Amino acid sequence: GSEDKKKLAEVYMVRAQLHEDISEKIEDLEKATEVDPSNVEALQGRVTLLIGQGRFEDAYQVIEKMLERDPSNGFAIAAAVQALVSMERNDEAMKLLSNQIEVDPENADWYRMRAKLYLAEKNEDSALADLNLALEKNEQDVESLMMRAEIYLNQDQIERAQQDVD
Repeated sequence: GSEDKKKLAEVYMVRAQLHEDISEKIEDLEKATEVDPSNVEALQGRVTLLIGQGRFEDAYQVIEKMLERDPSNGFAIAAAVQALVSMERNDEAMKLLSNQIEVDPENADWYRMRAKLYLAEKNEDSALADLNLALEKNEQDVESLMMRAEIYLNQDQIERAQQDVD
């Protein structure tokens, strides 16, 4: 039954941790998700290892399955953005983050991630707008503060940069 499948998936996950070889780890995590497709931990492990190996297309295929099951999975969204950017598919990453901001407008992470994409496109104004929104949602967001300070420095707004760093 489904309990046996969950146990078998656990066995594969433990065995995956014992492997030295990354490909063998990925293989066992794949087996775990074949046996138990609801095993989010195994899926996330596979994605992390695939991205680490530069296998972005493979990772993205796993991520898409994760997002079909749970469109709000923060790990999957962040990993999708990372994989898409690594495959130079920034437009898709931007669309994904913009959709996520509509669905979950209170989450500072999505604004910060989109700001990074804007910065990659040399669009400092849009990046600043998103960082300001991120910091409205979470004023303790150190990464957003640092990014905003860096933009202010680029724009020779030394005092504003200083305020973000303090």
